[in-house]
Amino acid sequence: MKIHFSHTDFIVVDKPSGLPVHGDQANNVVDLWRQHLGQEVFPCHRLDKDTSGLLLLALNTEAAAELSQQFFLRKVEKYYFGVSTARPKKSQGKVIGDLKKSRNGNYKLTRELKNPAVTYFFSRGLKPGYRALLFKPLTGQTHQLRVIAKSLGAPLLGDPRYDGNNADRMYLHACYLKFDYQQQSYANWLPPDTGDLFKELLLPEDDPWRHPEQLDWPV
Repeated sequence: MKIHFSHTDFIVVDKPSGLPVHGDQANNVVDLWRQHLGQEVFPCHRLDKDTSGLLLLALNTEAAAELSQQFFLRKVEKYYFGVSTARPKKSQGKVIGDLKKSRNGNYKLTRELKNPAVTYFFSRGLKPGYRALLFKPLTGQTHQLRVIAKSLGAPLLGDPRYDGNNADRMYLHACYLKFDYQQQSYANWLPPDTGDLFKELLLPEDDPWRHPEQLDWPV
């Protein structure tokens, strides 16, 4: 694991795929960083075990409270890359609906709007037989992007839980994270560095997907 950005009160780290943020397992992000830094760390949000990318960890309880509140109030900008072997039902748009628990720990998207998950997305061809996805979730519910991808008919590669084909990893990566802290904005960009198919998604500086915050997302 690597520190992508360091501040007195927080760090933004590069979470690898296959490592849980916290939990009972011997190896998890929180415990490893606690041991490495020799101090307590506090996750301000979560990434699924098999999702890689930018993760914000506070270094004290005051910063944890302030930064976690921003996620709760949906003030943090988050963007994710994904890859599928199927073309989604539409090339871009908005997906909204409640996520309900299903069988075996899975979730499913419903048409109810009691506590809706909200996601915007773009897609484009990656190479023959593969589709690249760019997600902008406004909410942060469990398995949200994985369920959304399946609902679009384009399950994420390497995510057999939601009908994705087997692969060398699950192809979901948190590539951009922007938040405010003490009246200053912090924008972090991190392309994926593992996954054979993600290597096909290396973006030149002038590629619009390299600057997802500047894209014409729906309001």
